[in-house]
Amino acid sequence: MAVLAPSPRPPKAAAKRERTCVGCGDAVDLDEGALEPGIAPSAEQRGGATLLRVALAEADGAWTCVVDAPANLGGRGAWVHAAPKCLQRACKGGFSKALKTKVDLPLATLVEAGQLAAERRMEGLLASARRGRLAAFGHDACRELLAKEPDALLVVATDAGAIARSREVEDAVRLGRAVAWATKRRLGVFFGKEEVALVAIADPRMSVAIVRAVADRAAFAACSVEPKGSETTTKSTKVEGEACRSPEVR
Repeated sequence: MAVLAPSPRPPKAAAKRERTCVGCGDAVDLDEGALEPGIAPSAEQRGGATLLRVALAEADGAWTCVVDAPANLGGRGAWVHAAPKCLQRACKGGFSKALKTKVDLPLATLVEAGQLAAERRMEGLLASARRGRLAAFGHDACRELLAKEPDALLVVATDAGAIARSREVEDAVRLGRAVAWATKRRLGVFFGKEEVALVAIADPRMSVAIVRAVADRAAFAACSVEPKGSETTTKSTKVEGEACRSPEVR
C-alpha cells in the first residue's frame, strides 16, 4: 500500500515589528519602507513624523525617560512620534500610562534630549565611516566616488558655498540622496582637516542610518513648542541639519 508523504508546511510569515505612539495611539510597522533589514525607516521614507523610543530610567529617586534613538537600551520603554502634539500628550501622562509608573519628564527636556541624541548618533556614524574607510571627503574625492557609486549619499555642510551649487550636489538633492548637516569646520573635525564641505557615503546601511539621524534631529528641532492653553504652538526655526532644505543646499 502506498504511503503518502506529508505535505510540507508553508513557511511562517515574518512577524511585524509594530510599535504604538503613546501620544496619538497610532501603530507603526518599524520595517515598512526600511532600506535594510533591522533599520527603522526615516520620517521621509514613511511620509510622517519620526517614531522614537524612550527608555525608562531612574534619576534622583524619580522615574524619567531617556531618548533611545538606536532603540538598543534594555529595560522598559515606550515609543512616541517626534511631533508637537504627540510629545506633549506623552509628557502629560502618555509615558506614565504606557510604562505603568509615574514619569516626570518636561516637554522641553524631552525635545532637548532628542536633539542631543540625534547629534551624538550622527557624530558616531561619521567617525565610524572614517575609521571603516566608508566615506570620501572633498569635492574631487566625492566626484570620483559618485562616478563608481552613483547611489552614494552626500553630506553637505550648511556653509558649503559654491560646492553646494555644483552639478553633483544638485543632482543628489533632486534624487533625495543628500542631507545638510553641520558647518565645514565641524565636518572637518571628523576627517582631520580644518574644513570639509562635502562627504560621500557609499555604504547603504551607513547611508540609511545617517538619513535617520538627520531626520530625527530636524524633527525634534521643529518641536520647539510653547504651551498655550490646551494647544501647542510650533516655533518655526532654521535647522542646521535639516535634510536638503537649507538655502545653501537648494
